[in-house]
Amino acid sequence: MSVRVQEETEENMDSNYITSIVRTNGGPCLSQQDVDRMMLRFDGKTRLEKREAMRCEILYQKMILNNTSKHLNGIFRNSTQMNSLSSTSSGHRGH
Repeated sequence: MSVRVQEETEENMDSNYITSIVRTNGGPCLSQQDVDRMMLRFDGKTRLEKREAMRCEILYQKMILNNTSKHLNGIFRNSTQMNSLSSTSSGHRGH
């Protein structure tokens, strides 16, 4: 249990790192089509790589784009739930 808590607290929150991961995965996602394309790029990636890509995309939406959608606060347990991000990317972006 303490190992998992430790892993969660050590996740990289650096904006340069987050931006790099988002761009590597074809982001940032600004529309449902962008999210769909990103999900297709996940084919063949490990579960850890997918999780990190989604984590960074969500943080990018919140930290860089100031997207205040409440849907970005959810916990995504599988790719179906990750697809729910598509409805928030084209929504309010804090402008």
